[in-house]
Amino acid sequence: MNYSLLIAYFTTIALLIATPGPVLAYVLFISGRYGVKTAIITTIATNIASLTLLIIAALVLVGALIIHPLVFEVISIIGCVALFFIAIKMMKQSRYAPQAPSGEYGLDLQKPQKRLSQILLQGYLLGVANPKDVIFFVALFPQFIHITSSMEFSLAILTLGWIVCDFGILLAYILIIHKTMRHRMQIITKLAAYMIFIVACLAVFYNIQKWF
Repeated sequence: MNYSLLIAYFTTIALLIATPGPVLAYVLFISGRYGVKTAIITTIATNIASLTLLIIAALVLVGALIIHPLVFEVISIIGCVALFFIAIKMMKQSRYAPQAPSGEYGLDLQKPQKRLSQILLQGYLLGVANPKDVIFFVALFPQFIHITSSMEFSLAILTLGWIVCDFGILLAYILIIHKTMRHRMQIITKLAAYMIFIVACLAVFYNIQKWF
């Protein structure tokens, strides 16, 4: 096993996940509005989104999937639009005080299951559209595939490593921020909403610019 390459992989994904971005902002937003438990469940949804990108990257690497460059362009534009609308919705919600946790999921008692499904869907879409993850799995992930002589074993290690780091780092953020800044959660939700809005605007501008 190439331990130096493995260490480089874990260092890269740790920095990637820990650096403020759309997913982290959304998870903190949910934590501030609906409580820690709902934020943790949302983290699972964003983790599944990352695994979706990882699986696609793995299929391309083993030659089981061939994707035309134009498909990436279209997916990128769709992702930017989804990111933009999620940001708009978050900005509207951030105007109101966070809801006091109640019920099984820390949601308001009005249709908690429907609200939870909406949150999870938004988390998944935001994770798939996350520019940081897309760039990583397209450009950087293939560089770490040779940590062992077996591609299948390497993919298993890389996948497990991503799951642990992704969930662990986001969970740490949720618990630390919620504990140390409990009385400033409304400010955090507003900052998170505006951060995603800015990222969405930049992503849309970048994709439009490429066509001209």
